[in-house]
Amino acid sequence: MTKIMNRNVKKLVIGLLVLALTACNFWQAEEEAMVELYLTGSGGARAIASNGLPYIEDTAIVIEATDVYTEEKTVRPYTKTSSGGLGFTLPVARRFIIKVKLYTVGGIWSGVTEYTVKPGHNALDLKINKKPSGFNKLLFSKNIAAPATCTLKSASKEICSGITPTNGSDGENPSFTVDNKGRIYLAGKSSIHRYTTEGNADGNLSAPTTNGYSFLSCDPVTGAVYNYYASTGTPRLRKLPEDFSDNPAIIGGTSPTSLAAITAYNNIIFTVEHDFAKYSASNFTGITLVAYEVEASPTLQLSNALQFDGSSDDLIKNLVKTSIGSPNPYHFSKDLYARSIYAKGNSLYILLCQKGFSGGGIGNGFDLRVTRGAILKVDYTVIPPIVGQPTKIKFTNAKVIGIGTAPAPTNGFPARSYYDNNFYNPVKIIGVDDEIIYIADDGKYMKMVSGTPTAVSVNRIASLNTLTGDLSFTDAPAGIKWSDGE
Repeated sequence: MTKIMNRNVKKLVIGLLVLALTACNFWQAEEEAMVELYLTGSGGARAIASNGLPYIEDTAIVIEATDVYTEEKTVRPYTKTSSGGLGFTLPVARRFIIKVKLYTVGGIWSGVTEYTVKPGHNALDLKINKKPSGFNKLLFSKNIAAPATCTLKSASKEICSGITPTNGSDGENPSFTVDNKGRIYLAGKSSIHRYTTEGNADGNLSAPTTNGYSFLSCDPVTGAVYNYYASTGTPRLRKLPEDFSDNPAIIGGTSPTSLAAITAYNNIIFTVEHDFAKYSASNFTGITLVAYEVEASPTLQLSNALQFDGSSDDLIKNLVKTSIGSPNPYHFSKDLYARSIYAKGNSLYILLCQKGFSGGGIGNGFDLRVTRGAILKVDYTVIPPIVGQPTKIKFTNAKVIGIGTAPAPTNGFPARSYYDNNFYNPVKIIGVDDEIIYIADDGKYMKMVSGTPTAVSVNRIASLNTLTGDLSFTDAPAGIKWSDGE
């Protein structure tokens, strides 16, 4: 009897607690207070009185509020107040991490503060970081009629059109980067074009060649913008000057010889280099990840290729074999190659694509047992040099994302839902916003048309969450044609 009473008492207590919490939450949901946020030093012009920061009137602003304790995140609608602030409401007596992001055509700036909301009026100052926290999605569409040209745009503005890109190993996909002022750089066959963060023309720099390769990358830590190019077969790496003069410094020392992609972070330049003569379908040889250190003294120099601690030079081969297993269960052929590489903090993200096909395919030559693409993520640590030893790079935590084993086929190929959740012909990394990396993906899938397997192109944008590894896809805006004019 006593045990039954105890159980009933416990149920009563729990019920009262639930009612109390419900009433409390209801009351809190009703009691909200105004928060007026001031971007420090805005003065109606720039977020901070410093060159390179965006003009407030030219930005799209997003305000995110995350409850410190429940971790619930919401985007808060706001209005511009008469005193020049951004006004929005939040529940009283709760503590929030408030993050403001300013989106221009090229860059993303952000500022964060933590605050407990009080009854009445809350006035806050928030400082926007001077360096962009990411770069906005840059969209491009290609006209494949010779000579191929491309149009570069953001979601809100066309930046340029009719530019002939130069990127011989990447199917004439445009090479672009965004610097620490949010400015956009686009490599063309005759010039490197620069645009302000608002997407307006900001000068041209003569390209060293009209036939060859040209890759661009900005080091987000130092702000340096690098251009690797091939002139009459001779590879060169140069640092673009702030004044965009026609005499940029050529970086001496060792230089990549067969480049497929480039990225820079904190004076380390990572390159993915191809050697098609060494390709092997079973061993994934022929794709090499190489790291170089930029040395400023006595002149701008690249070090010799840095040694990998505990890894061979043919790193991608080993990482892919370790990550996806051997024998190769995903039917990647010897034509696996790299399309983009991006350094984010102490992680590298390498976008891989299968240029060819393996096994007996169906429908226009496509082998639809494979997803034909993946992101290879690997963490790295720079090991400082000791006496008599060079700088080394150590790689850990390799993981392949965006590739899966296809289900049993129907009509000879997997259902569309399989392609909707995996890469198919990924093209290029096109944007970075906080933990999200955006990737252009050609998105082909197969369907039966009048009894015939037919390839359908759905230009997509993949969103990779770098914290969780989750991958999702959305259709690209109308008119965007990533890779093949379809």
